[in-house]
Amino acid sequence: MIYQTQARHAEAVATLDSLLELDPRHPGALHRRALSRSELGDSNGALVDYARAIELQPRNLGRVYADRGALLVEFARYAQAFGDLDRALQLGGLSPNRTEETRRLREQARAHLR
Repeated sequence: MIYQTQARHAEAVATLDSLLELDPRHPGALHRRALSRSELGDSNGALVDYARAIELQPRNLGRVYADRGALLVEFARYAQAFGDLDRALQLGGLSPNRTEETRRLREQARAHLR
């Protein structure tokens, strides 16, 4: 989405809100809105969108699990973060850099669980 690449997250949220009014079951739009909400500091809204996207299409959204896991690490919710990051790695579909970052965050979460 062009708004996200230009860091115009408020506009992206507004556009995605309109799209989701037409199709509230669109996991890609929910994922993108979650990313923008997170950038705007609306972490709770982002977590709701991530959960809904996963609920709608749990097997094909490794990136959603990775993104939600990263946000959960920021909030020191390590048990949940570990689960999401582990699931993201199981699902695959991440770029090599994203896979490495997800592994790093998963290990960070694991360290806090000991």
